[in-house]
Amino acid sequence: MQHALSTCDEPETISGHRMGRRGLWIAVLTALSLLISTGSAAQLVRPAADLTQIDTASSTFPGSFMAAESQTFFIAGDSVHGQELWRTEGTPGSTRLVTDLCPGLCGSFARPLATFGDQLYFATLGQLWKTDGTDQGTVFIAQPGATLQRNAIHSGVMLGDKLLFVAPHDELGRALWTSDGTAEGTVDIPISFDSVSGPVNLTVIGNQAYFSTVGSFGDSRLWRTDGTANGTTTVKQLCDSCYVHPSSTTVLGNRLFFVASDGTHGQEPWISDGTSDGTHMLADLVPGAGSSYPNSVAVLGNTLYGTFGSQCSGAGCLFRTDGTPAGTRLAPELFPPLATGNPVRVQAAGSTLYLRIFDSPESLWAIGGPDGLAYLGDHGTVQFLGTDARGTLLYRTYDSTHWMLRATDGSPETTRTVLEPAYVSELGSVSNRTLLVARANANGLGEETELWITNGTHAGTSLLLDPTPPTSHSNPSQMVAWGRDLALVALEDGSNRRSVWLFDGQSPQSLASDFYPGPLTVVGDQLYVGTALDPGLLVFERGGESRPLAIPGSPTELVSFRDRLLAAAGSPGQGLWTTDGTQDGTELIIDVHPGWSWGCPILCPGPFPEPFPNNLTPFDDQTLFVAFEEDGGPGQLWATDGTTDGTRVVREFEMDPGAGRDAIFDSPDDLTRVGDWVYFTAFERETGREVWRTDGTTAGTTLVADLTADGESAEPIHLVAWTPAAGPPSLVWVLRRDSGGDQLWRSSADGLGAQWISDLGGTSAEVHELVASGDRLYLAITTPDLGRELWVSDGTLAGTRPLDLRTDNPRGSGVAYLTPIPGGVFFAAASGPDGEGFEPWVSGGTVRNTFLAADVYPGISGSNPGPGTVVSTQDGDRLYFAADDGDIGRELFVLDLDALGDLGCPDDRLCLQQGRFEITMGWHTASGASGTARRVSSTDDSGLLWFFEADNWEAMVKVLDGCGINEHFWVFAATSTNVGYTLTVEDLLTGERKTYTNPPGESAAAITDTEALATCP
Repeated sequence: MQHALSTCDEPETISGHRMGRRGLWIAVLTALSLLISTGSAAQLVRPAADLTQIDTASSTFPGSFMAAESQTFFIAGDSVHGQELWRTEGTPGSTRLVTDLCPGLCGSFARPLATFGDQLYFATLGQLWKTDGTDQGTVFIAQPGATLQRNAIHSGVMLGDKLLFVAPHDELGRALWTSDGTAEGTVDIPISFDSVSGPVNLTVIGNQAYFSTVGSFGDSRLWRTDGTANGTTTVKQLCDSCYVHPSSTTVLGNRLFFVASDGTHGQEPWISDGTSDGTHMLADLVPGAGSSYPNSVAVLGNTLYGTFGSQCSGAGCLFRTDGTPAGTRLAPELFPPLATGNPVRVQAAGSTLYLRIFDSPESLWAIGGPDGLAYLGDHGTVQFLGTDARGTLLYRTYDSTHWMLRATDGSPETTRTVLEPAYVSELGSVSNRTLLVARANANGLGEETELWITNGTHAGTSLLLDPTPPTSHSNPSQMVAWGRDLALVALEDGSNRRSVWLFDGQSPQSLASDFYPGPLTVVGDQLYVGTALDPGLLVFERGGESRPLAIPGSPTELVSFRDRLLAAAGSPGQGLWTTDGTQDGTELIIDVHPGWSWGCPILCPGPFPEPFPNNLTPFDDQTLFVAFEEDGGPGQLWATDGTTDGTRVVREFEMDPGAGRDAIFDSPDDLTRVGDWVYFTAFERETGREVWRTDGTTAGTTLVADLTADGESAEPIHLVAWTPAAGPPSLVWVLRRDSGGDQLWRSSADGLGAQWISDLGGTSAEVHELVASGDRLYLAITTPDLGRELWVSDGTLAGTRPLDLRTDNPRGSGVAYLTPIPGGVFFAAASGPDGEGFEPWVSGGTVRNTFLAADVYPGISGSNPGPGTVVSTQDGDRLYFAADDGDIGRELFVLDLDALGDLGCPDDRLCLQQGRFEITMGWHTASGASGTARRVSSTDDSGLLWFFEADNWEAMVKVLDGCGINEHFWVFAATSTNVGYTLTVEDLLTGERKTYTNPPGESAAAITDTEALATCP
């Protein structure tokens, strides 16, 4: 992607240098070519140290495939991330980790549920998520019920455009839920099924989903639902005391085939059309109380073929049905060799029915293939795996010494070996090819279980996910500035051992290793690190020396206050601690709830409530924090001066009944200091959830504004302190409305009351991030017409607009990880038209100065940069972030912010309409004198220019958006001069220009050009 800028200061895209060493490297990225000396990219990138020295082959153990349009999701693990969610488009370059929800080897226990378009719904530890296959597009939705169990959410299917799934319910037990992909749209179906296991066997037919339950007294029922409470009903009680769910659930036309018992007959084939009368047994294949136990079924066209799971004799092992009792019968004519009485299994592929005959050796046959009835060979063992997109059967065999993968199209001539030796355990699909989970060794019993891909031939089969990656990753995270240095956490090696490092810009120094670090905070010249294990805290001095500080539990928050550290820690208890860095100077200020025990450690993935003192916010001579009643009572705003006697409750707030299981953990919340006040969100029944502010006293804790007085449900989120140059400090926040569409608001000049800024693109806008930098606000927003893009605001309606990154991707550029930098913002965005290649970007708030900083990992994979941390060094400001260049792994990179120069508009031009249009004006006289006009002042639409003296204005120029009227941008200009000039208006997005001239000696006429540039939108 190219970014159009004027030739005098066009930024140059510098590719990240691909280095052949491993470990922690520091890659210096550049932005503006005029500010760097001539040289290659290699001179700008230099190695620092090797922190990941262990690089051993290990299995990825992929599985749980789920296809979504052009990509397929699956679960896999490596020596860095543990078992996490991955995606592939069928090439090694597109096969990558989606997101590391549980950093390190802990694994997030992700469970794919269902796909909708290119989105995947998945669950992890009782939490519901969705993703588009990128880290930035992975979004937490909700946590149904009150459990963090690994398999709490399961059985997901798409019912129309909503996800239907099974999850815990605080009152109903295992219940049905639906979700439209939002927290507000994730709701339960309030029906109790009196079932320990909950609904199972979810199967969608048309606009209905069928499922079964078994009650506490053994009653087996078949249900159907349209996703609503009124539309959820019992189809039929199958048995009143069977204690067995229906099995072999299969769609046959527009009906549901399954195997069940009515208590009189055994396990036999059934059919259902969704009505009680239309739900019945098809045939009593083993008459009376005996069971045929059909457990191998296959559908070809309108006919279902099945085999007995019980012992059978003669030709009785195979039956067929069209879904009617009359059309259900034994089928000995299909396969005469069944007269031997050996058990059989069936598999459909294309128009062919395959039979596996349990003999010694086992044999494989095809019915309806190119040769009609065809014998395909004997093997010690034959096991069906599945079919590919072309209808080819894939199966594994074992022939006395090893396993192999074989394929057939129904005839001996098309039966071939695909991969040998190999034990293939699972199939998936992507782009008309088949994904394989295989242990490719002699006996299939080794540990190297990896991901392969095949087109059904030996030559077209290859390893997709390499078990020996080109590098390990240090995966740096938790970065904080420690004076002029950077402190961070990184992997020590290919295991889950994590270390604390110090980087001075030249070489890293390991401070501590082989432990599980929590939060990092600097107090004066000391670095504090919380740990998930005893002793609770480590404190580091400048010389690299460290000492432990015993604090029970695991600190969840650390802040600097009055040259001491405040630490929130719990389990047992909910304690607030203070320390001066010595054990004697470490003491408990208050234990809000002695004995409280919380079961989720620091490494739990995703957002989860913190019952400990949290939201620690230093505020002049006190620190504010939040604590909660352990019995579900009110949330409390506290204040402390660092002593027990000086710690008190400021105000209690009511429990938000709409917050579900987190009701006691989210009111108050989001403490944000702005000037002489601390703002926060809290719930009161009279006002709902609103923005409040406090000066640390009960009397000074007041409601800022009631924005939901009309009864509409709304929630303030993304609270940000903003101090523009022209105006007092204010709070800016997003108001998320249940009726749809996020709005941008700010506090009034006096801090009480609120001012609406913008609707941000309409009723479907969703704000993901909001940060303030200088005079501008930057937002990551998803709208239906633009997708997820970068927006900028100057605090006015007219000045709140999207910035076009020109990716030409309907999903947008996926902007994420907004990090304020001097004069602008750093962020990650997709640099390719198909949403691929997330790379580091920089913006100064206008189209003119929003650009790709560096293409660190060229191609569809992208470097996926994380959030940045700014450190001021003696050599200037630097921004550190984690990224992966595809060669050295996910390591530490640095962006030299001084090399960016001034991200604002130069004084020899006007930058109008969010910087999209650049106006330059050169003047000349009859005597030969010439020069360039300089800016006096400007708004987003217009500006003033001078030629000779700054207080003697010569021209006023406007660029207006007339796209909604005549599909053009308009140019207006008025000058008070007879000096010759050339006025140039350039659209930086398209490169189109319009030029206006005036000869010297003539009084310049006004310009009113309403068809200046046809470059809409």
